[in-house]
Amino acid sequence: GESTNNGNYSKGEVETKDNNQPNEESSNREQLSNEEKRPNEEKRFNEEKRSQEDKLSNIYCRRMNRGQQFFVEHIPSDVAVRTDENGRSTIYVTLQFMGKVISLDAATGLQKESWSVGREPFSMEITPNGRFLVIANLLPEHQADVSFITCAVYVVDLQEGTSHRIELLNGIVGLKQIAISPDGKYAFITGAVGNYLTVTSQVVGGWITENLFAAIDIESQQLIDVFYLDDTTLGAGNPWGITCSDDGQFLAVTIAGTDEVILLPYERIEKMLIERPLWNRPGYGSYTYSYQGQGEIKLPFRLRVKLGLKGMRRIIMRGNNIYVNGYYEDAIGKIGVHINPPFEHYSHFIIKPSQPPKPVHAEDFVFMRLSESVDVHNPSVNIDTNVNVVPNNISEPKAFGPFDVFDDSPEQGDHYWSDIPFRLIELEPLHLLKGVDFVRSIAYLNGSKPQWTQERRGEVLFHDATICMEHWISCITCHPDGRVDGLNWDLMNDGVGNPKNTKSLLLSHETPPSMISGIRPDAETAVRAGVIHILFSSLSEEDYCAMDEYLKKLRQVPSPFLIKGKLSESAQRGRFLFESSRTGCSTCHPEPLYTDLSFHNVHSSEYYDNISKFDTPTLSEVWRTAPYLNTGHYRTIRELLIDGKHGNQDGILDKLSDQELNDLIEFVLSL
Repeated sequence: GESTNNGNYSKGEVETKDNNQPNEESSNREQLSNEEKRPNEEKRFNEEKRSQEDKLSNIYCRRMNRGQQFFVEHIPSDVAVRTDENGRSTIYVTLQFMGKVISLDAATGLQKESWSVGREPFSMEITPNGRFLVIANLLPEHQADVSFITCAVYVVDLQEGTSHRIELLNGIVGLKQIAISPDGKYAFITGAVGNYLTVTSQVVGGWITENLFAAIDIESQQLIDVFYLDDTTLGAGNPWGITCSDDGQFLAVTIAGTDEVILLPYERIEKMLIERPLWNRPGYGSYTYSYQGQGEIKLPFRLRVKLGLKGMRRIIMRGNNIYVNGYYEDAIGKIGVHINPPFEHYSHFIIKPSQPPKPVHAEDFVFMRLSESVDVHNPSVNIDTNVNVVPNNISEPKAFGPFDVFDDSPEQGDHYWSDIPFRLIELEPLHLLKGVDFVRSIAYLNGSKPQWTQERRGEVLFHDATICMEHWISCITCHPDGRVDGLNWDLMNDGVGNPKNTKSLLLSHETPPSMISGIRPDAETAVRAGVIHILFSSLSEEDYCAMDEYLKKLRQVPSPFLIKGKLSESAQRGRFLFESSRTGCSTCHPEPLYTDLSFHNVHSSEYYDNISKFDTPTLSEVWRTAPYLNTGHYRTIRELLIDGKHGNQDGILDKLSDQELNDLIEFVLSL
């Protein structure tokens, strides 16, 4: 599952059944986009080659009952299960904000082992032989004012009980999902590489960020290569889910920011990894742009398929069918893949942004307009009040909430299952090139598209890379969950050559001014400036207001330093010190926002800074916003206080005992 800040997922499979209805041809089905005008014989889709499974009009979902409920220390972000030769199962859980993986006995829920796995372990997969766990971190552990920063991947050897840390290429951050190759040799992990050493003077061509997946050799525990997902003038902003087909032919990636799936030939990827010269460092020559040759060509390395669902994160591939979830649309998408060589580009072929596919049948087109989500950039869509539209709200984060173990044992009997049909809405087929066709459809789990609140619509926009010029990035590229990416960026809003550490947007609307330098008077101004000067785009005022609403309602996640939601004894003592004249901390960081909304000189300005005083940030969630200060130089609060002498220029903190300093730090990290 995902972190509970973003909503819960359970990993499962979709069962399909044939409704025995004949598949009818229609002129709408054969109609292609206006920009591709081809002879009629090229337009016609080869129906005879479509498999029986692609003629389905229903998806059936098995609703699973809760078996057991286990509580863990803090927010779980992912889970994996291993069953040994004796039939005993062990559950492995990543605790995102505690930086570790724990193992639980599946029968009792008792914790067995624990491994430290770096900063914010976000996702995890287990190899087919059950020996290795592969864990991907969302954020880097480095200080930010250095020239090498990257996220880490951890490989836990369950047989030896050891863990190994693997660093990726410089700038690779925001790791999302993992796929293990069918033979268990490789792990493929989606992410992005931030060009944080440049100024953000443009976004085109991947100047700020490029999107990729990394390839890890699991047994040798090293990075082998990376593969970029972008095209020269069309980014693939925010890659998320990744999977290998069960037959080993394809690797498929969901691009959550652009509502696409990218399909890659696994055999060619594997060949590149095996035949890679020893001198070839990871990342060298891994740009695999599509080319526009004439006549018969090889299958392009990347096939981009637009589905149009917002928030496509999880993905599986069974046979020739890809299934994805639409996180923001309560929907499942299906793509039927048909590859029949020889291949040839259609005339006037060009790679460019494509529009979401429309339904083939007129009644489905009307049905899909019954929600604001028909067009995220145009909320003024008439809603039929007679249609049951279900609001899609965000659940409260639970720091000590349980995760559920579901029982799908066939011994429970047929009455245990309830098969729920979801009608598949057939979308326009995609004829990408001669010999490559895709059949697209979606099914809404609640029977209709959800009606987004203004807050929810703002969240969708915040995650949407299609509002960026050339679709390279979205707001979450630098602000995952509205927080920090751990990097310094030179945004040029206060000069050049003085990069600043990324600030969390939690409470940004309640704690003006915005930006570390205070260059924006408030968060509303900063939101609009960010879209214009970083995404190089613009939105309507309605869209900006929706993003404001989303950011205003970001919920504070309870600190992992709390004990059952309350301050520990050490933190209680630290609170007394924090508020006393012995430390003076509350002078600049008073409750309830833990900021005085003022500028202070904390001796952190650098050579090219034209100011010496900086905005006082809130300390809310300071436990997750490292590294600290405008320079991002200090990785921990302890380093900040002891090495950085923060608030201690007059030596006031030097008078504290070691225990008192520990108590003070414990309180700050509990906020």
